[in-house]
Amino acid sequence: MPGVDSEAEAPDGIATPEVTTDLRWGRTDALGLAVVTLVLALPVAGLMRYQGPPMEEGFMLAFPEQILNGSWPHRDFLHLYGPGSLWVLAAVYKVLGVSLTVERSVGLVQHAAVAYGLFVLLRPFGRVVATSSAVVSVLVLIGPLGLSAMAWNGALAFGIWGLVAGTTAARRYRGDTAMKATSASSPAGVARQAPAGTPSTRAIRATAPGNASRRAIDSGDQASPSDSARSASRTAESA
Repeated sequence: MPGVDSEAEAPDGIATPEVTTDLRWGRTDALGLAVVTLVLALPVAGLMRYQGPPMEEGFMLAFPEQILNGSWPHRDFLHLYGPGSLWVLAAVYKVLGVSLTVERSVGLVQHAAVAYGLFVLLRPFGRVVATSSAVVSVLVLIGPLGLSAMAWNGALAFGIWGLVAGTTAARRYRGDTAMKATSASSPAGVARQAPAGTPSTRAIRATAPGNASRRAIDSGDQASPSDSARSASRTAESA
């Protein structure tokens, strides 16, 4: 298929999925993102009024507020997770105030980051796969704890977008490597890598595009003025 790596089997005989190499954004991507956004937005109104898990959500409200009041995690109060989520929420509360709506808005941003990150990460496997995975992630994450801004949701979002950055860089590196390999296999590329001064190098350089008017590359190929004079005198004598 055009634009698809069509290796049917891996070296060990395990079937591998087709991965598209055409990653330009288009209408199919817009449709997939619209579906993910719709699934994210549908339960928001109800979840903003939902009771939520009292203990977990209480942590995410009380502990960042304690930080704003000068307390420190693990010194003034016990927190069972890393401090990153508390400091992020404390910064948000500092700007927008401490409220359940603000806390759940941060949780919604975390869920959105996971869903959209999965969509971008899995686009090479097809837009259907990417959209389905993003929708499933929304259902799995929102189901147990609603919009609570829990630490692991933020960590998961950072991990997914880290994979997006890594795979994007790998694809670009692979593309640059392929371009360099193609350039190196051309006559001009071979001539650049071959030792200078050899007959084969001179022949390749002389016939390479852009060098047609320069048949003599090395100094040994260029006729000196005395050689030209002797050649002219021989021509005159023979005439």
